[in-house]
Amino acid sequence: MRTISVSNDIIPIADFKTNISKWFKILQTSGHPLIITQDSKPAGVLLSTADYD
Repeated sequence: MRTISVSNDIIPIADFKTNISKWFKILQTSGHPLIITQDSKPAGVLLSTADYD
């Protein structure tokens, strides 16, 4: 797993829901996990299947 980029890897849930296909493509190509926030607080982390394994 790589270092998290605050400007690229932390996204609000509204943006994630609106652009879910885009975020899955970015997740697969970047190798970085996505931290999803809700009400400006971390709510979840999305990992690629390779990182999960």
